[in-house]
Amino acid sequence: MSLGEQTAAAAVAFRKSEPRPHVLWDFEEESLGRGYRSHWALSTDGGIRANQRVARVDLPGVVPDQEHRELLVVNLPRRAGIPRENIRGVFFDLSVSRDLQCADPEARVEVVMQSPANWWMPLGSVPLPKAGEEWQTHTLMVTQQDHVEAMYAAHNVWFILHADEPVTGAVFLDRAGLMVR
Repeated sequence: MSLGEQTAAAAVAFRKSEPRPHVLWDFEEESLGRGYRSHWALSTDGGIRANQRVARVDLPGVVPDQEHRELLVVNLPRRAGIPRENIRGVFFDLSVSRDLQCADPEARVEVVMQSPANWWMPLGSVPLPKAGEEWQTHTLMVTQQDHVEAMYAAHNVWFILHADEPVTGAVFLDRAGLMVR
């Protein structure tokens, strides 16, 4: 660009917008009240991870079905401090109790985002850990464009238990949140 004898130059650098984790649910409360629900006994447990509380769902030997499958449903806080249209996925830590029993090798936890703009948006599923396995961190990204376009109105994240055999024991969730760009 020039103006008379004066000349100016500028450079613009573009960087790819990478989604980053934003923890929304660390389950440090003594008890889980509004904003959390499960079809089974839901509580927090301070004895699973050192110096931390985690969400605990106790399963009493049930086979999940359409009427009873909500392992955990969490509401997105209204004032989370993030623009919802920039949500690009979910992440969470998952573990199970040492006494967990399930004969179904295909047992899994499916994660679904809910939005009135595209009501039921499955993000993916992860295998239910085997008894005694260590904590695993999972990240499930939004891959469908119509889901990306519906994120501005997202309001719930569902963790759904799928198994064809009874599940007995506890499932633990910790450090759950959203991937946000």
